[in-house]
Amino acid sequence: MQFGFRKNCSTIKALKDLLDDKDDSIHQQRGAFYTIFIDHMKAFSLLNRCKLFTKLEQLTGTDYPMTARIRYVLEYKVVKISYSVKESGYILKTNGVLQDNHFGPLLFNAATAYSEEKRK
Repeated sequence: MQFGFRKNCSTIKALKDLLDDKDDSIHQQRGAFYTIFIDHMKAFSLLNRCKLFTKLEQLTGTDYPMTARIRYVLEYKVVKISYSVKESGYILKTNGVLQDNHFGPLLFNAATAYSEEKRK
């Protein structure tokens, strides 16, 4: 689950959930308890949009209106780079997801969601 930068999903909550899972495992004597921590460095800025669109269509279907809207917003995102007194022209941004709103973590979760399609 994506923690941080989402309401009620702080890193403190992630640690509490981890400790609760560990305690449950110890009390139920299910055997060993393993934990994996993954640091998705630059995850939002390097996300492959083509793969994201494919995954969204797998998860929601090709006729879901929101998928088309998300595609439109991401396909036509431009940036300008400013440095001191110099400024670039507009640059079409072709990868990554928006990081300045709530959709970034949700889209990242969708892109990395497990799919039965991978197993076939």
